[in-house]
Formats: sequence, C-alpha cells, structure tokens
Amino acid sequence: MNNLREHFQYLTKYIMYRYPFLYNIVRKCKIVVGKKVIDKGIEGRIIYFNPNWFLKLSIKQQVAVIIHEALHIARKDKERAKSKKYRGVYNVASDVVINEFVKALGLELPSNCWEAERVAFLISCNPDEVRRMSAEEIYYRLVRCGCTDVSGDGDVDTACVIEPDEDDVVVHEGTNEEISDLDIEVSHTLMKQMGLQVNDFDIYFNNLKPSKVNWREILRTTLINSLRTKSRYSWMKINRKLPYLAPGKLRGVSRRLSDPYYIFILMDVSGSIASDTNVLDQFFSEVCKIASEFKSKIILITWDDRVREIIEVRSPDDVKNRGYKGAGLTKITQALEVAIKLVRDWSVRRLATIVLTDGWIEYDNKDFELASTLKKISDCVVYAYTLDVYEPFRNWKLVRIP
Repeated sequence: MNNLREHFQYLTKYIMYRYPFLYNIVRKCKIVVGKKVIDKGIEGRIIYFNPNWFLKLSIKQQVAVIIHEALHIARKDKERAKSKKYRGVYNVASDVVINEFVKALGLELPSNCWEAERVAFLISCNPDEVRRMSAEEIYYRLVRCGCTDVSGDGDVDTACVIEPDEDDVVVHEGTNEEISDLDIEVSHTLMKQMGLQVNDFDIYFNNLKPSKVNWREILRTTLINSLRTKSRYSWMKINRKLPYLAPGKLRGVSRRLSDPYYIFILMDVSGSIASDTNVLDQFFSEVCKIASEFKSKIILITWDDRVREIIEVRSPDDVKNRGYKGAGLTKITQALEVAIKLVRDWSVRRLATIVLTDGWIEYDNKDFELASTLKKISDCVVYAYTLDVYEPFRNWKLVRIP
C-alpha cells in the first residue's frame, strides 16, 4: 500500500505542476482506495477508487479521473442530483460538462465515458452546441427527448451506496476543507493569467460553476415596482382668478390604490419544471413573501396541452408534494385564454403575470395575440424558461433558469 500512496503523491504533484489552477480543488479532496468500490465514486469530500480498475489506466487517464471526480465534488453534483426526478440523467449531464472540460486540458478519458458527441446523437443537435450547454440544459433536453433511462458511469449514483470498509486505505489525506464557488473562480482567474484561452475554456468554466436562480433579485425588482404606491394626476389651475379654459398644470396625488393586487403564475407541468423541487421551492417562497407584504393574491394555473387546475396559493406548502404530472405535450394557448378570462371576470385591475416553463412550447398565431393582450392588461410580465425563448414573449421580461 505504500507504493499506492507514493503513486497518488506523484499524481497530485503532476496536477500541481501541469494544472496548478486545479490543484487548489484537488488538494482539498480525500482519496481512498478500496477493493469493494465499483470503479470509482464520491461521498462527501472523499473520492473512492478501486485499485484494480484504476491502475489499469494510463497516467493521463488517471489524472483525468482524479480531476473529474474532484470537479463533481466542487460542483456539488450529488446534492444537486437529489432534486432531480431522473438522477441518472443528471449524472450523464454533469459527466458531459466535466468530461469536455477535461478533454480541453489535453487529457485522455477512460473508455465508455459520456461525451458531447454521444449526447448530441440522442438529442439531435450539433456536438458544438452541447459543449456550450450547462449540465441543467443537457438534463432538460435529454428528459424532453425521452432519454430518461440513461445513466452516468457511476460518479453520482455509485456514491450513494459507498460505505466505509475496514480494508479501505487512505492514499491522500486532503485538507478536509469545503470547496466553495470562490475556489472555482480562483481557478478560472489563474487559468486566464497562465494564458490558457484555447478550446473555449471560458465556456467550460462557466458550465462548471454551480448555477442558481436569484429569485429575490429577479422578482423584487419587477413585482415590487408595480406593487408600490402609484400617483394619480388631476388638473389644477395656475390661478383661481383665471377662467376654467385657461391652461393649467398636472398635480400628482400619491395614494395606495384600493384595488386588490393579483399575481398570476402559469406553470408548465408537462416536463422538467414541475419535477425540479429546488426551483419551485425557491420561486414560490419568494413570491409568497412578496404577496404577504403587499396583501396580494396568488393564482396558480398549471398547464401542459390544456389547463390542469387553478388554485389560490397562500403559502409554499400549497404547492409542495402535489405530484404534478402532465401529458408530455406543451401548448400554452388555453392557459393564456384562461388567465385573460379570469382577469375580465374578476375585474382585475392590478396584475402581475409570470410564466414558468422549460421552453418547449408548440405555438400558433393565436398565441402571439394572447401574449400581447396579457401584457397590455398586466402591470408586469415575466417569462422564466430553461431552454429556448420564443417570439410571442419578445416584449416580456425574460429570465433564464439555469
């Protein structure tokens, strides 16, 4: 086992000299060798390898695998996969992003790894497009194409069943420090200072960074501006002695309008949005906070090829664990029609409209008119999407969900 420790010391030094911008991430990871491990896996900040499998690889492949697993830990892919309905699919998506980055370093990957070419065939697009996608976007595209039975080569799923064994040997202690987003930013900066700008490294590093949606910033800057007290104006004569036909000036009177405020949420439940609990929890938590501050009503309209249900949301718990299941088709026409009808039936005068969708919507000419009508009768409109933005919403505030 001393030979194994010396070998891994050599590999970590190799990374330190050849790829110093990644060494700060690798040095924080603990590396353990165990014969009961299936090839490789991660658990917390520990990387596990099967020595019989690992030592058969070339030096470049061994370095590639260490960097690959360390980046899984840095991205917190195991935790992120827990929020996905299809964990194996997310495993594939994160593998592709990391493997394309490792290839760009000039390293060699082991056989049967997931790469851009392999995924591009499944989702019918160009491999170069896949290389520019984040793990979340690859995940959504695979799900939409029906590739829900694919799985990665063990980096996330295998980690879930790894248990410490008395025969395990620690070959690299690591610093036991958490790898933060700042570490990835520092690595990116060091890489730039070294002048390594080939193969779209900026794109790869941006894809490696954990993606988050700052709903607080997005929603508060849009919703609150329309919720705030508004001014009503009336004409005031310059001088009381002048006749009423004389020109005057507008006088503003600020007061809170008495009409109740409504927030309409049109949520696509046909695909991946409804299954991403992290996105929904953060989104509804922030909307409910804003609604409680301004005593607003939240109306949720769920839809796929038709409207599924209309409910009033009073707290995030009203949305959790509802088990949304759509038909798989995505057509927003009826949802837009229902929203406009509710506005007219309820005589809604103060309205914010938010559409949550993965973007795979089948549009017709009618949708252009409906989207335009809804924008006219709303104080603010937000279109939050994961994939493509389509023409009917060109005048809406667009928010990309990573």
